[in-house]
Amino acid sequence: IVQKLKFSSNYKVVDIWLTQTGEYQSLLSTGQTPSITEIDVRPFLSKLSEKHYVLKANELVDIRLLCIEIQVLLSFFSSKQTSHIQLCALLQNLEDPSNLISDISQAFNDFGEGRPDESKKLSILLDEIESNQKEAYSIIKRIYNQASEKKWTAETEVTVKDGRLVIPIFAEHKRKLKGIMHDESGGGKILDIEPIEVLEASNRQKELELERDREMLRILKDLTKQARLHLTDLKGFAQQMAIFDFIRSKASLAIKLEANLPIVTKSSDCDIKKMYHPLLVLTNKSRKKATIPMDISLHDEQRLIVISGPNAGGKSVTIKTLVLNQYMLQCGILPCADPASEFGFYKQIFVDIGDNQSIENDLSSYSSHLTAMKYFLEKATPSTLLVIDEIGSGTDPNFGGAMAEAILIHLNKKKPRGAVTTHFGNVKSLAKSGEGFVNASMLYDTKHLKPLYKFEIGKPGSSFALEVAQNIGLPALIIKHARKRSNTKQQRTDEL
Repeated sequence: IVQKLKFSSNYKVVDIWLTQTGEYQSLLSTGQTPSITEIDVRPFLSKLSEKHYVLKANELVDIRLLCIEIQVLLSFFSSKQTSHIQLCALLQNLEDPSNLISDISQAFNDFGEGRPDESKKLSILLDEIESNQKEAYSIIKRIYNQASEKKWTAETEVTVKDGRLVIPIFAEHKRKLKGIMHDESGGGKILDIEPIEVLEASNRQKELELERDREMLRILKDLTKQARLHLTDLKGFAQQMAIFDFIRSKASLAIKLEANLPIVTKSSDCDIKKMYHPLLVLTNKSRKKATIPMDISLHDEQRLIVISGPNAGGKSVTIKTLVLNQYMLQCGILPCADPASEFGFYKQIFVDIGDNQSIENDLSSYSSHLTAMKYFLEKATPSTLLVIDEIGSGTDPNFGGAMAEAILIHLNKKKPRGAVTTHFGNVKSLAKSGEGFVNASMLYDTKHLKPLYKFEIGKPGSSFALEVAQNIGLPALIIKHARKRSNTKQQRTDEL
């Protein structure tokens, strides 16, 4: 089921997925959860459809366990029809498996051992087997004691070889004990001999055991026939148990990630509070560090957010946080955000992050970005969420910046929602005055020359190229030289 998990643009389906996970998360949070089996009965259920297949005792016990846990689920959720609507809906068409549980329980205990009271014949056979076993052991023990007194036996006691009771006799005394040799050890120095006096009891034991096995087979055939009548139900039980296990796993993940069930609207607008990158949460937890949350809103007046700020300041992580949480949500996985958050819903998500240059396909970094931009420009709609990292990068900054600006102007006409990161001053200026755009920045501690990893909408951020260089330790002379050579317009943008 996990392997089939994928993004859905069907609002009703995603709403059900999310609600199921949220309902199970509430159960886990209170510690009141039903038992879910880890036993996979599918392999022998598929064989059960074959006419001559007979279920083994342990397979019947596994089926019984599955039925019991389905019965537990039905009982558990019977009182939660109003509080856990979607989880209850999964159980609506399941039959009560009480009869099948009763039939299997009468024949076998929890360990797959036959119950004597299931069959009068089996009960008699089991009594006879026990009685004959005691008689055979009594005979061989007496013979062993006599042989031991005469120093014929090795140090080991009476043992069993291939279901036959034998005595370990030193090879030089083998003719002193009449019987059948079954095995040897110690390089031929010790022989395992079944005394002639116990042979009849051993043969009788074998006959009784074969008779017992025939009776057990008859019981297994009867129960298999009974189970086969319920095959459709059993397959349904196995499937629903797997679905519940899958939902439980998603709910467990939500607790681990501190994720929540948010408000999900059908529009492309969103107002997300305290959102985290899920992998960053896990990494910071292991390092005992706090994760800094972000708030983000997308609506018609603020469709495209242009994020600027220093390198290693968190720009890429910010757009990944947005797009990954949205993708998780539309896969039915609870996002890492405050439960009061309002998430939008999108027909498609477009992502251009990272360097997709390819020697094989003759693509440079810039060419690969332009290929993505061409696709975005052709396919974007108001129901599209898109994120672009370092728009226009990979070529001459003068032309790259101009291309980035032109692409954004034309993308904006399609009215998608999303965010882009940039270092270009002209793109920041576009976001300052362009309809539907807004600037945002990653905050930087100019006093200590360190990124704060805080996202703030409303103003552009400086790349702090010279400050980052200073913090890394480049010589002051080089930084002074670079400051002189940087253009006045760029300096004014940074000051802004």
